Amino acid sequence: EEEDIAPLSVSGVWRSVAVQLEVYKERPANFAFVLALLTWAAAAYRIATGVYDDAGICLDVRTLHFAGGPSMRWLLHVFWPFEAGIIRGFLTSTVLLVFGYALEFELGTAQFVALLLGIQLGSAFLLLHFGFTTCLTSFEAAFAGLAVMTHKVNPKVHSDGLGKSLKLPFEVEPRWHLWVLLGFLLLQATDFPKAFVQQGAGLVVGTLCLLREPEVWSEAFASIRSRSFSA
Repeated sequence: EEEDIAPLSVSGVWRSVAVQLEVYKERPANFAFVLALLTWAAAAYRIATGVYDDAGICLDVRTLHFAGGPSMRWLLHVFWPFEAGIIRGFLTSTVLLVFGYALEFELGTAQFVALLLGIQLGSAFLLLHFGFTTCLTSFEAAFAGLAVMTHKVNPKVHSDGLGKSLKLPFEVEPRWHLWVLLGFLLLQATDFPKAFVQQGAGLVVGTLCLLREPEVWSEAFASIRSRSFSA
């Protein structure tokens, strides 16, 4: 007989995490997995060398507008951690792994990469062009935008076929785990205002990407209409 486990109970939370780990082990490696490894390598390098200056690697306004020609900063800035620290490196790589094994698995690598780079570029333009920041590093702005897309797509993980100790009476939705991880990334930041603005820009760009899909408008209209008739 299946146990009656609430999603927000202690047992429900840890089992949903364990279910994802078990299911993701059976899925093929992906682009986000490679990004997670590179991010870990950059985080470890920053910790080991004690380098805290972002000026030589971050994306700035001049680089954004290609002043002075192409620059390696376009490639390198996304791997450089927003802030140094083991905890931040762990959280960042975990977010990438969930994106890879949930959203990328659902959409395919080509669409996932296009979304990731598009949201990162849009967030960089918003943040740098309008002066919200002068130095942009990491994929953390894009994480917030991708979280919006993940919430819409809502990939699910099932516990069917797993052992009795991991059986759940509900489908696991990684989107909620992503929001929690992003919350931890925000709260763990030493420069909270900068982290807040960076994630905020990603949310705006992700929402704009979402609103380009006609089905979003039709679903919203159908929801409003059904509520107005049922009221």
